[in-house]
Amino acid sequence: MFWFKKKKIIVDCFTYRQSVFELYKIRKSVHFYPEAIKKMEPDAYVTEESSSVKVKIPTVKRCTGLNTLYKHGAIIPMWIDYVCSPKTAMENTSKLGVTDHWNNNLITQHPRAQYEGIFEDWIQLKFNGVWNIQEKTGVQFVWLQAMWNMSNDVDKIILPPAITYYDWQPQTNLNCFVKKDVEQFTILAGTPMIQIIPITENDVEYKCHLVDEREWMLKNTIPMDFPQISDGIRNLRWKKAKAAADKMDADEKKSKCPFGFGK
Repeated sequence: MFWFKKKKIIVDCFTYRQSVFELYKIRKSVHFYPEAIKKMEPDAYVTEESSSVKVKIPTVKRCTGLNTLYKHGAIIPMWIDYVCSPKTAMENTSKLGVTDHWNNNLITQHPRAQYEGIFEDWIQLKFNGVWNIQEKTGVQFVWLQAMWNMSNDVDKIILPPAITYYDWQPQTNLNCFVKKDVEQFTILAGTPMIQIIPITENDVEYKCHLVDEREWMLKNTIPMDFPQISDGIRNLRWKKAKAAADKMDADEKKSKCPFGFGK
């Protein structure tokens, strides 16, 4: 039998927001194990209907699936307070939501034409992420709503699942849907929103970095120069163009002459 040492995967997370870096870092999921479940008793007693006898049953605290989930991946917390009022917004008596964040471009919406026929009773929102993530090996990550942490809000807001990757796509925008007919509610800064789970058996380390805004923007390398095509095709087009440009850069270093003559 041979034993091979697992390769360590490094996930670098960059933000230009000092408050986010100090208070709301991306951390391994285990640090966000839900407090309500943590305080819960491992067993509960219920009355069995047919016999009226009390029997002991395990609570969700003993759930292997739940406990294993929090041993994997990392959590992206919300970085602002967001007050959302869908019902009054649909009645045209208020805005959809408000935040005192200085960046007016923090929250955007996609045209309905992009998701016609789905989520008909919901309003789409996108929180433009304040983290750019880089991971060099191309590991894919499952992107999931941290539903156990948001158990009291899943009737109001949902974050659809996806697969993402950070070797050439650094963004962490939160695409959400809020229910049209619910009363005003608030998502507090620090609320666990998204769990990213790497599809790998290797060890994964998450490193957070505070950088200036210019350097942060340099991490966000996907251009928006092709607005008439989908994100996936635009990203693929960028990746191919970047590979071609990198090859030309390498060729230029080998020779001053573009045709390979001279030194």
